[in-house]
Parts: sequence; structure tokens; C-alpha cells
Amino acid sequence: MTGPELIRAAVKGNLAAERFLIDVWHAAAVWDDCIDQDKVLEPKEVNKAFWELFATIPSNAFYRENFADLFPLVKNAALTWMASNEVTEQPVLAKTMARHYVNLIVACALICGGVNHAVETARVNWLIFFEEE
Repeated sequence: MTGPELIRAAVKGNLAAERFLIDVWHAAAVWDDCIDQDKVLEPKEVNKAFWELFATIPSNAFYRENFADLFPLVKNAALTWMASNEVTEQPVLAKTMARHYVNLIVACALICGGVNHAVETARVNWLIFFEEE
């Protein structure tokens, strides 16, 4: 499954939730590319990420309705990702920390589909994302 397919399955057809997660995922990917410099970023791509961060995500209906639950996870994913870049001596730990955004996907699955759906989403996503290179 691709990232967008995993997100779509997690949110069970909630288009605003899907858009929220895709926008966060894209902005995070651009951020990662800025830090590790493994990809040349076009100005359009950077502008798109900043637009998502400053306009699209804050105005997303799903995010606004569930802000109290999601905002702490957004902050935690960002902080854990930043720390992962400094854990170079333990690559497995760094990789796991960098993928902490999976918890945001799981939270959206809980909101959209309940506990059992969230547990299955967590299982599937952590298995897939942990195996990524």
C-alpha cells in the first residue's frame, strides 16, 4: 500500500481527515528534504509546503474539530522527528523516532473508525513504516 492508500484506509472515507494527513505528510517530507539535503527542492514545492502549514492545515475542518486531540500529537511528532536527526549513533532508534507521525494517523483512525479500527491501523502502519528504507 502507498502512503495515500494507508491514509485513506485509516480515515474511512473522511475527505477532510484524508486531506489533513496528506498535507501534514507532504509538509513533513519537504521539511525532511530541507534538513537532510538529499533532494533538490524546487521553490514551488517549498511554497506549497508553507502554504499547507500556514493556510490549508489550520483551516482544515477535521483538524479544527479535533484540534484538542490532534495538536499535541502534531507537536510531539515534530519534536520526536527533530530529535531523531540527532540520534545518529543508533539508526534503528532514529528511524523509529522519525516515524512517530504514525501516531497521528492512528489518532485520526480512532476518531474516524473507533478503537478496533485504530488498533488495526496502528498494527498495519507500524509494520509498514518500520520496514521502509
